[in-house]
Amino acid sequence: MISVKEVFSTILKRRSAIYGVLALWIMFFHIAERIGVPGSPGGISQLLDMGDVAVDIFLLLSGYCVYKSWEKDSNLIHYYSKRLIRIFVPYLIFGIPLFLLYNYVSAGTLNIHAVIGDITSFNFWINGSRTMWFVFAILLYYFILPFESYLIQKKEWIGVCIIISTYIFNQFLWWLMPSYSGNSIAWTRLPIFTIGVFLSCYDIKISVKRAGIIKYLFVIIAVLFVLIFPYRSWYRKVFGHRTQYLWIGLALLVPGSLWIISKFVNHLPGWFNHILGLIGSVSLELYIIHLLILKLFEYLRIQEVLKGWCYIIVPAISIGVALLYLLCEKTVHNALARKSQV
Repeated sequence: MISVKEVFSTILKRRSAIYGVLALWIMFFHIAERIGVPGSPGGISQLLDMGDVAVDIFLLLSGYCVYKSWEKDSNLIHYYSKRLIRIFVPYLIFGIPLFLLYNYVSAGTLNIHAVIGDITSFNFWINGSRTMWFVFAILLYYFILPFESYLIQKKEWIGVCIIISTYIFNQFLWWLMPSYSGNSIAWTRLPIFTIGVFLSCYDIKISVKRAGIIKYLFVIIAVLFVLIFPYRSWYRKVFGHRTQYLWIGLALLVPGSLWIISKFVNHLPGWFNHILGLIGSVSLELYIIHLLILKLFEYLRIQEVLKGWCYIIVPAISIGVALLYLLCEKTVHNALARKSQV
């Protein structure tokens, strides 16, 4: 018999390296959206095309880990200030230039009202503009986590009801919100984050007798989804363009994919895991920075010249800028710490 806590404790030993793999997967996914995958085998194209799964894995782990942090310190001021500072500093530094460039490229001129609407997330939640949807989504999830946790902690069945309710909630939003087709990308990820919170809350109580069978079952599901994903047009024939069904279905890939990635990083050399760990430590920054670089490349038409080289150059520039930001952040933090000791 093995508990959820034992499973996650094994996985989280390489959490930074796993985040690094997920960050690279998302970057390659966004590059593939813009230039395709020149000269690659079909299997690689399919994996890159499923970059949404990397986001789901990140959110599952995030829900699990953030709840543990909340459990240690349930002071709302400490909790919110820590998350807001962690997200808003890189968001404002790199996000504002992205929105300025995005607005200029899209409209051919700067519309200050549109830029303000983008920065404040108004255009995403009201109009469905997805430029920086992940940042807005994670802010929403972190905001409601203390309230979710309060209910989930009461009884296991309440937690299960909350998870089911988040799925049902998405079906109602389709009719209630005109912008849902745009911002559904955030709402449909709320259940997987909530599952992470639920598993974190009851990780000791939840256990399985035959963990090996379940583990391989999840892997088989993941492999089957990879095989059938090219035929996702079938989903649209059955469900129309209600993409929440497709995204919710992709959540089934998360357990198997997470297990495969964790095994992959465990078999890598230590130095390579260290590199992935550095990349994972700036995963949020990488998300914002690489979008800025891709939009700049689009504006200057550089991607048309570089083509396949974008898969090397975009991550290299993004990682370099992100690590430089991390170095500057640590320098400022150390300087402030020394000043406070004087």
